[in-house]
Formats: sequence, structure tokens, C-alpha cells
Amino acid sequence: CTHIVSSYLLLITHARAITEFFSSTRSRSTRSTSLVVFDSKLDQLKLPVLRVPTRTAFDAQQECDNMPRSEPVAPFARKYFDTVATFQGR
Repeated sequence: CTHIVSSYLLLITHARAITEFFSSTRSRSTRSTSLVVFDSKLDQLKLPVLRVPTRTAFDAQQECDNMPRSEPVAPFARKYFDTVATFQGR
């Protein structure tokens, strides 16, 4: 219950920063490093945008019960990439 949209996007941001670091340490004659993320359920992933503060810091069940409406993560994640592809299996 502690994961929110910004948690997922922070993971993507860290991955991009590491990729950019590796690209910057290479010589100019080599190609840049690319980042590819495969998330088989991204189109179905929904997380709350904000955490709801709890009255009792030690009551984890109460925090889970008070979570706000979940939002699709994919539209937020798409803003971090040049290309996004969705594949569907049979």
C-alpha cells in the first residue's frame, strides 16, 4: 500500500539518470547508451497519486483502507520515453 505513481516514476528517473551517466562517460565516437523498459502489465497498473496521511502511524491496515482512487500509471510513464509500444499476446 506504500507505492504511489511517483514511486514508479522515480524508478524510471533513476534508470534514465544511470543511462545518461554511462553515455556521458563513453568516448564521443561510440554510440550513446539506450534505456529500454519492459513492463508486461504497465497498461493495467494503477496506483494512487497521493498517499493519505494516517491518524495512527502504526496501523498499516488503516492506511491501506484509506488509500485514494488509483490512477493508470501508463500515461505518466509515457512522458519519460521517446517511443512506447504495446504488444498483446494471443
